[in-house]
Amino acid sequence: MLVLIGIGLLGKLIDWLFGRNPPPRPANRSAGHSRPAPPTVPPVREGYGPGWTVLSRQVRQRDNWACSACGWKAVGRDRYYLHAHHVVVRGRGGSDTPDNLVSLCLECHARQPGHRHLRRSPVYQRFMNHRYGHG
Repeated sequence: MLVLIGIGLLGKLIDWLFGRNPPPRPANRSAGHSRPAPPTVPPVREGYGPGWTVLSRQVRQRDNWACSACGWKAVGRDRYYLHAHHVVVRGRGGSDTPDNLVSLCLECHARQPGHRHLRRSPVYQRFMNHRYGHG
């Protein structure tokens, strides 16, 4: 066993002496842990660029913080439950421009084609409880 350790260390020493870099270690991993460390900057959701947060806010402000489908008005912290939704999805040629975006409350957003997954979100359940007083 000591011989194997010695051979491994000798190989590293030779690589170091001749300027060869060892293979890179996996990022965000520490010895004995298989889970990556949490990112320091929250990732942007897939398909949304870095300007999405500003654009989304502009659209919701344009719509007076109200759902374009049902008229629900988002006030204060409730604004979290109001989303900017693509009228024509990007996959079908829709753009990230204000004229292709509308404000929808989380309930109405979850009713849109391709958005049923929102109903499984704990945030959706909180919104429904908040809005209708369930639970």
